[in-house]
Amino acid sequence: MPEQARSEWSEAMSQLGLDCAGSCAADTRRRISSLWKLLLVAPQPALLKGMVQVSPTRMQALLAAEAFESAAVELTGGASYMTSLGSAGHLASITLPGAEKEATCMAETFALSVVGALASALAARANEPLVRLVSQHQRASDYNGAGDKRGSG
Repeated sequence: MPEQARSEWSEAMSQLGLDCAGSCAADTRRRISSLWKLLLVAPQPALLKGMVQVSPTRMQALLAAEAFESAAVELTGGASYMTSLGSAGHLASITLPGAEKEATCMAETFALSVVGALASALAARANEPLVRLVSQHQRASDYNGAGDKRGSG
Protein backbone atom coordinates (compact mmCIF):
# COMPACT_ATOMS: atom_id res chain seq x y z
CA MET A 1 0.00 0.00 0.00
CA PRO A 2 2.77 2.57 0.72
CA GLU A 3 4.05 2.24 -2.86
CA GLN A 4 0.55 2.83 -4.23
CA ALA A 5 0.11 5.94 -2.06
CA ARG A 6 3.52 7.21 -3.16
CA SER A 7 2.65 6.59 -6.81
CA GLU A 8 -0.70 8.38 -6.50
CA TRP A 9 0.94 11.32 -4.70
CA SER A 10 3.61 11.52 -7.40
CA GLU A 11 0.97 11.44 -10.12
CA ALA A 12 -0.99 14.23 -8.40
CA MET A 13 2.20 16.33 -8.10
CA SER A 14 3.06 15.72 -11.74
CA GLN A 15 -0.45 16.73 -12.84
CA LEU A 16 -0.25 19.86 -10.69
CA GLY A 17 2.99 20.83 -12.42
CA LEU A 18 1.29 20.48 -15.80
CA ASP A 19 -1.80 22.32 -14.57
CA CYS A 20 0.33 25.27 -13.43
CA ALA A 21 1.94 25.54 -16.86
CA GLY A 22 -1.51 25.80 -18.47
CA SER A 23 -3.18 27.99 -15.86
CA CYS A 24 -4.09 31.65 -15.93
CA ALA A 25 -3.46 34.09 -13.08
CA ALA A 26 -6.99 33.59 -11.75
CA ASP A 27 -6.08 29.95 -10.94
CA THR A 28 -3.13 30.85 -8.70
CA ARG A 29 -4.86 30.54 -5.32
CA ARG A 30 -6.26 27.14 -6.27
CA ARG A 31 -2.88 25.83 -7.47
CA ILE A 32 -1.07 27.01 -4.34
CA SER A 33 -3.78 25.44 -2.16
CA SER A 34 -3.47 22.18 -4.09
CA LEU A 35 0.30 22.06 -3.54
CA TRP A 36 -0.14 22.91 0.14
CA LYS A 37 -2.66 20.07 0.60
CA LEU A 38 -0.39 17.58 -1.18
CA LEU A 39 2.55 18.58 1.00
CA LEU A 40 0.46 17.93 4.10
CA VAL A 41 -0.38 14.39 2.99
CA ALA A 42 3.02 13.28 1.68
CA PRO A 43 2.94 9.48 2.02
CA GLN A 44 6.56 9.22 3.23
CA PRO A 45 8.57 11.75 5.27
CA ALA A 46 11.63 11.11 3.07
CA LEU A 47 9.84 12.84 0.19
CA LEU A 48 10.02 16.17 2.05
CA LYS A 49 13.35 15.61 3.83
CA GLY A 50 15.46 18.74 3.95
CA MET A 51 12.50 21.04 3.38
CA VAL A 52 11.19 23.44 6.02
CA GLN A 53 7.51 23.05 6.89
CA VAL A 54 5.33 26.11 6.47
CA SER A 55 3.10 27.11 9.35
CA PRO A 56 -0.59 26.61 8.48
CA THR A 57 -1.35 29.99 10.07
CA ARG A 58 1.24 31.71 7.89
CA MET A 59 0.03 30.00 4.71
CA GLN A 60 -3.59 30.92 5.43
CA ALA A 61 -2.57 34.53 6.08
CA LEU A 62 -0.59 34.74 2.84
CA LEU A 63 -3.46 33.32 0.81
CA ALA A 64 -6.00 35.59 2.53
CA ALA A 65 -3.81 38.60 1.69
CA GLU A 66 -3.45 37.34 -1.91
CA ALA A 67 0.33 37.36 -1.41
CA PHE A 68 0.65 34.52 -3.90
CA GLU A 69 4.30 35.13 -4.76
CA SER A 70 5.26 35.01 -1.07
CA ALA A 71 3.14 31.90 -0.53
CA ALA A 72 4.81 30.13 -3.45
CA VAL A 73 8.29 30.98 -2.15
CA GLU A 74 7.32 29.82 1.37
CA LEU A 75 6.30 26.45 -0.04
CA THR A 76 9.76 25.89 -1.54
CA GLY A 77 10.82 25.14 2.02
CA GLY A 78 14.54 25.64 1.54
CA ALA A 79 14.81 24.28 -1.99
CA SER A 80 17.11 26.24 -4.29
CA TYR A 81 15.28 28.12 -6.99
CA MET A 82 15.89 30.55 -9.81
CA THR A 83 13.32 32.51 -11.78
CA SER A 84 13.30 34.42 -15.02
CA LEU A 85 10.78 36.53 -16.90
CA GLY A 86 10.65 36.48 -20.66
CA SER A 87 8.21 37.27 -23.43
CA ALA A 88 6.65 33.80 -23.07
CA GLY A 89 6.04 34.14 -19.32
CA HIS A 90 7.74 33.27 -16.04
CA LEU A 91 10.21 30.42 -15.78
CA ALA A 92 11.16 28.80 -12.47
CA SER A 93 13.81 26.15 -11.86
CA ILE A 94 13.90 24.34 -8.53
CA THR A 95 16.39 21.92 -7.04
CA LEU A 96 15.26 20.08 -3.91
CA PRO A 97 17.71 19.63 -1.02
CA GLY A 98 20.03 16.75 -1.88
CA ALA A 99 18.76 16.43 -5.46
CA GLU A 100 21.11 16.29 -8.40
CA LYS A 101 18.67 17.60 -11.02
CA GLU A 102 16.36 20.55 -11.24
CA ALA A 103 12.76 20.75 -12.37
CA THR A 104 11.38 23.68 -14.35
CA CYS A 105 8.03 25.19 -15.18
CA MET A 106 7.03 28.06 -17.44
CA ALA A 107 3.75 29.70 -16.50
CA GLU A 108 1.79 32.94 -16.74
CA THR A 109 2.80 34.20 -13.29
CA PHE A 110 5.78 33.99 -10.96
CA ALA A 111 3.77 32.05 -8.36
CA LEU A 112 2.41 29.54 -10.87
CA SER A 113 5.89 28.88 -12.26
CA VAL A 114 7.34 28.28 -8.77
CA VAL A 115 4.45 26.03 -7.71
CA GLY A 116 4.66 24.10 -10.98
CA ALA A 117 8.41 23.60 -10.76
CA LEU A 118 8.19 22.53 -7.10
CA ALA A 119 5.38 20.07 -7.85
CA SER A 120 7.40 18.63 -10.74
CA ALA A 121 10.52 18.32 -8.58
CA LEU A 122 8.58 16.51 -5.85
CA ALA A 123 6.97 14.20 -8.40
CA ALA A 124 10.43 13.30 -9.70
CA ARG A 125 11.67 12.67 -6.16
CA ALA A 126 8.71 10.38 -5.46
CA ASN A 127 9.59 8.33 -8.53
CA GLU A 128 13.15 7.66 -7.33
CA PRO A 129 14.02 4.41 -5.59
CA LEU A 130 13.83 4.70 -1.79
CA VAL A 131 17.53 3.80 -1.37
CA ARG A 132 18.49 6.77 -3.56
CA LEU A 133 16.20 9.07 -1.56
CA VAL A 134 17.85 8.11 1.72
CA SER A 135 21.31 8.70 0.23
CA GLN A 136 20.32 12.13 -1.09
CA HIS A 137 18.83 13.14 2.23
CA GLN A 138 21.99 12.17 4.04
CA ARG A 139 23.99 14.46 1.73
CA ALA A 140 21.47 17.26 2.32
CA SER A 141 21.74 16.78 6.09
CA ASP A 142 25.52 16.80 5.89
CA TYR A 143 25.47 20.05 3.94
CA ASN A 144 22.88 21.70 6.18
CA GLY A 145 24.86 20.76 9.28
CA ALA A 146 28.19 21.95 7.89
CA GLY A 147 27.11 25.54 7.42
CA ASP A 148 28.11 27.92 4.68
CA LYS A 149 31.88 28.09 4.32
CA ARG A 150 31.93 30.82 1.66
CA GLY A 151 34.01 33.85 2.48
CA SER A 152 36.06 32.14 5.18
CA GLY A 153 39.75 31.56 4.89
